[in-house]
Amino acid sequence: MKIKIATVAMLLAFAPLHAEEQAPDPIDVKLNASIDKNFSTRGMVVAYSAAREAWKKDIQSSLAAMKYFMSPEEVDSIVTSQKAWEVFFSTETATLSKIHSSMKGTMWGVGSVVHEMNLYKERALSLRRCLETLSRREAQIDN
Repeated sequence: MKIKIATVAMLLAFAPLHAEEQAPDPIDVKLNASIDKNFSTRGMVVAYSAAREAWKKDIQSSLAAMKYFMSPEEVDSIVTSQKAWEVFFSTETATLSKIHSSMKGTMWGVGSVVHEMNLYKERALSLRRCLETLSRREAQIDN
């Protein structure tokens, strides 16, 4: 029974994170504007590459900010997690690169960049949620 109550309490605690409709992320807004401006294959590669780099910077910013709220053990854990994610990213993109390079047509190059950008975006958003949780924890400690 205690587990059920704890689970419900946890779900309710996180409900506000998903209940609010969020404005589009500035990185996505800039990406869409760039593609609208130049819808060529090259234009899309440039736009998605720029977005990929922006998400990559977002990851680094979140990691740096998270460390402020973490114990040394938690910092070690997030560093280990990030290294594991980087191995995953490298393996995933190498595999897709092999697949895409065997395909005919220029859009497969765009597909590779889009996939890379989406992997960075997913990681960045995950780390943002973790940072939000850490800041909520800090607020609870302060109260």
